[in-house]
Amino acid sequence: MNTVIALIPRFIEAMGVTLEVSVLAALIGLVAGFALNATRLALGRPFALVYGAFVWLVRGTPYLSQLVIVYFGLPVIGITLSAVQATILSSLAFYSSDYVDIKAAMDCVVVMSACPQDIIPINALNPLEVEFTVLA
Repeated sequence: MNTVIALIPRFIEAMGVTLEVSVLAALIGLVAGFALNATRLALGRPFALVYGAFVWLVRGTPYLSQLVIVYFGLPVIGITLSAVQATILSSLAFYSSDYVDIKAAMDCVVVMSACPQDIIPINALNPLEVEFTVLA
């Protein structure tokens, strides 16, 4: 029992590192995702195909597999990262591929709703606006 109690400070430190890495990766991934998506819209079809392949690959493989490839695969080509750096890099790729891109094959009606946000305590009962763009 004393061993468990003695390890509590290390667990708390590890939770802090985990939180720090998660927040940093999410923020960098958010910025990278917006930048990549804006570039996709600006450069047109050739970049859209490359970006679509990137999203398909990243979203289609388990995150743990991506982390293993980054941490153990990059040293094979001479790029050695610490565990934290590998986690941030793989999280950046994972988070930057999070966006919604819907292509309609025929005329359709699109409905967006955020109705539960005004009756449950999300965002401190202060629902925010949502924005979407229709590309013709």
